[in-house]
Amino acid sequence: MTPLPFYRFFTPVARVLLPVGIIADLYLSLMSGHAVQTTFSPEVQSYDLCAHALFYFLLSSTALFCRPFTPFPEAVRISLLFAIMGGILELLQPFVNRTCTVTDFLHNCIGAASATLLYSLLFLLYAKIHGGQKRSPEAPLQP
Repeated sequence: MTPLPFYRFFTPVARVLLPVGIIADLYLSLMSGHAVQTTFSPEVQSYDLCAHALFYFLLSSTALFCRPFTPFPEAVRISLLFAIMGGILELLQPFVNRTCTVTDFLHNCIGAASATLLYSLLFLLYAKIHGGQKRSPEAPLQP
């Protein structure tokens, strides 16, 4: 499969952002209940489920773009890995005086799965437009 033309820029950026995103997820997921209430206003807390889906979408998307091309089965495994990580973090939350909810876990899964679907559709569309041309990642991009 031909890599997307912007991979030369995004792949190095993704390799830096992925560990930052994982650390941010660990920090935000394991903040104490009191810290969450004092840090985030009730208005921000009302968007909690959207934030879960968006954060795991971004985290999974970043992981998928760490390489020029990630095959679909591997993309699914990456999304499953992030969904499992989200589930484990949800199970750890009662230890920091927070509630473990199934809806948070489901929104983590929705975000990770959405990233894989969008990533796969993007590559299918790109392959259809360019006729499945094969070229090495080092070859220059043609307009």
